[in-house]
Amino acid sequence: MDRRELAEINGLSGNNWLDNCTVFQGDFYSSVSESLYVYNAETESSREMLQWANSGLVNSHIRACFLLEQEELLVWYDEPDMEGLYLLVKTPAGELPEKEAVVLAAFDVSSELNNAVIYFNRLNEKYQVVIENYGYSGETVSGAQARQDAALASSNPPDLLSLSGRNLVKDVEKGMLEDLLPRLENSSVLDRKDFLENALDGYTIGGSLVGIPARFRVTAVGGRTSQVGKLNSWTMEDVYALTEQYPEHTILLSDACYEVNSEMSARNLATREHLLEKFCAAWYLEEYVDWETGKCDFDSEGFRRFLVWAGEHAEKPAHAGNSAGQAGFRGRTFYKQGYLSEKALLMEDFIDFRTAAAWEIRCGEELTLTGYPTADGSGTAGIQVEPPLGIVADAGNKEGAWEFLEFYISAGKEQDSTSNLPTSRSRLQALMAEALEQQNYEESKNPVAKYFLTLEDESVPVYATSRKMAEQLMAFLEAADFTPDSGMRQMIVGIVLEESEPYYTGDKSLEEAVGIIQNRVQLLLDENFHLGLE
Repeated sequence: MDRRELAEINGLSGNNWLDNCTVFQGDFYSSVSESLYVYNAETESSREMLQWANSGLVNSHIRACFLLEQEELLVWYDEPDMEGLYLLVKTPAGELPEKEAVVLAAFDVSSELNNAVIYFNRLNEKYQVVIENYGYSGETVSGAQARQDAALASSNPPDLLSLSGRNLVKDVEKGMLEDLLPRLENSSVLDRKDFLENALDGYTIGGSLVGIPARFRVTAVGGRTSQVGKLNSWTMEDVYALTEQYPEHTILLSDACYEVNSEMSARNLATREHLLEKFCAAWYLEEYVDWETGKCDFDSEGFRRFLVWAGEHAEKPAHAGNSAGQAGFRGRTFYKQGYLSEKALLMEDFIDFRTAAAWEIRCGEELTLTGYPTADGSGTAGIQVEPPLGIVADAGNKEGAWEFLEFYISAGKEQDSTSNLPTSRSRLQALMAEALEQQNYEESKNPVAKYFLTLEDESVPVYATSRKMAEQLMAFLEAADFTPDSGMRQMIVGIVLEESEPYYTGDKSLEEAVGIIQNRVQLLLDENFHLGLE
């Protein structure tokens, strides 16, 4: 018998390319990513037969497909409340119900946003959202931005705009974005009072609410209450005092996270780069930059002291695969979560109400969330906002755009169980209540672990989060800074990183380093501050 090995077909290849396929009349059909492709053996070519989204189906819920005839497809679909077999019949475009188009422009489209568009288009009888993706694939970032800017300035601009990567201050100055506050206050779907006030404040630019963030992730910093205290203040002076009180301790736990990387991750390791780029950036960007006047003061005695301190308290990154908490696997390195070392003062990681219980276990005693130090002493979290959508001021279909916005923001409850936290207070409180609830066996009343945490090769059960910890996290979230970064701050951080390195290597004096940092940052501010590039 002639045996032929299976080979991947060009255009149909991928990790799961044989998981969902069917054969009809000699042609091979395979569902790959968001589309169904047909491969013709005679011509040895493939073409896209359909995009699942056009049928109102989310590709991740498709389990199998079977071609009955050339224009009829039987699909096994398992979306919640829609499980079952569906018959897809090719229908001429002219026979489809007419809907008003709502054009959504974006640089990148997350799976959450893409799926929301599919759900909305399937359910809404009046509007059809069409995505214009200005992705960077095959061209420069500036080229993609230029094309999007040209579309926004045209006589027929998009209706919705993803605010990811946009200079919002500049957009507002140009009158490009509509103020969403009046619509939010009059909405019958969204409750203005239910949103975290700081989340809305962050996206209020020049008096206009340009976007309504729906979900976010939080990176927190915390330590033992016995060492860091209850914290009425958390500035660099407090950090200095803590490190002076415990001179033999490192600042951050170096093996606090579990990652798979090819190189050593700086996260949770107090390297010089991490201190300058992440841990202390919020503090010095406020302490030494006056964002109202566009002036900076990096050649001050306070900043000199900070650079000296960072050099004295930084750790040297270990080579991947060599430190005690690591294990090689197929050329990659695992970084395991660990208990807060006796020699470490703080740990840093993602947090939500569920994992807050694990923070308590890893700390081993009462824990205080410090956040990153700030100039006003409030401390702050690292916030990663799922890019919100804005309505273009000259849009032709604002009503359809707002109807989709209401749907998109309100329809994310199924994601609230993950680390993507909602900006809705009521949904945050529901997550908090769930984390506080102690699960029990019905008969024995013995507590049931919500999940197990692997700490230093030990499987540790995680039960309910303590009320004290949950309330501390809620207060932390309500004080977090949601202001979007439009690039200027990162440029300044980059200058600090670049120009401080010669000082640490001994190639320049401290005076020379701070002088160059001061001059470069001030020049950057002089050239760009009037454009509102903060």
